[in-house]
Amino acid sequence: MLRINLRICSAGIARYVFLSLPAIALLVTSVSAAGTQKSDSAAAYIAIATIKYENRDLDGVVANLDAAIARDPGSAQAYRLRGKARYEKGELDAAIADYDRAIALNPRSADAYSDRALARVTKGDLDGAIADFDRVLSGRPESAVTYASRGLARLLQGNKIQAQKDFERCLMLDPSLRPLVDEFLKRLEQQRFVV
Repeated sequence: MLRINLRICSAGIARYVFLSLPAIALLVTSVSAAGTQKSDSAAAYIAIATIKYENRDLDGVVANLDAAIARDPGSAQAYRLRGKARYEKGELDAAIADYDRAIALNPRSADAYSDRALARVTKGDLDGAIADFDRVLSGRPESAVTYASRGLARLLQGNKIQAQKDFERCLMLDPSLRPLVDEFLKRLEQQRFVV
């Protein structure tokens, strides 16, 4: 992954952070998409949260996104990003609530459905996860990773035939995902023998 070293000065202290290209794109989009002073302020907090996310400061991400949401409660992006940070912190209910709000604000966000599906799998809500994966695939039918993820949820559900179909479709779309599918199957096999 290409990363760029960026120098940020705050209170007279120079700090260096490393940003990946997706983080830079999100940072630029957040700042340039803002049109009003209120959303400018929210965009600035989202931009800071993005930098903190890249540097794995999850508490800082949540704090900055709380501030962004306070300034612009209609920001689906802020709710989704806060959901990702909360998911990584293991706060599954809070993450799902954030994804729910992001989806309510932007029902066409395949990323929010995908993120919520992963949180639901982790929580054990396999039916909800599969419904979310179905929604993602209705808009992104060529998403090999989503087929693999739905296949895992179906496998955990005990639906081996449908899981196999999802894994086959995944590998047809992207054969390079064979190690991911093999890892899913390996972990499931290991869990089966744990007493």
